[in-house]
Amino acid sequence: MTRKTQIEERLAVLSELDTANMTLTEIYESFPCEIKKETLRRFLWKHRIPYVVFQPKQSVSAKSLLDIYKRLKREGGFSYEKLGKALGVSRQRAHMIAIRHGMSQQFAKANCSQPLLTKMD
Repeated sequence: MTRKTQIEERLAVLSELDTANMTLTEIYESFPCEIKKETLRRFLWKHRIPYVVFQPKQSVSAKSLLDIYKRLKREGGFSYEKLGKALGVSRQRAHMIAIRHGMSQQFAKANCSQPLLTKMD
């Protein structure tokens, strides 16, 4: 297969997709050809094919954050990873949200329920 036919084939596949309303990951997952994600991104850019670049960060209120925290504590333990999954964000982003709302101390206490060091007899 020549390079020109390969490009035409990729463009034909992309013309069938509604790329303007899809993220790069969504396009990559629905793309039938063997291609690396970064190569696909460059291909889209080079051929000026529109796609959604980012998702806006969701806003979390202090009340909803506290409600999620209480629910996670009842369900058997708290972690920033579980908080992130509940909010639909990464663990690091969940930690930053807790800091922004001034609740990191509550969450830190919940994470440190067991001592880090124990005395050996």
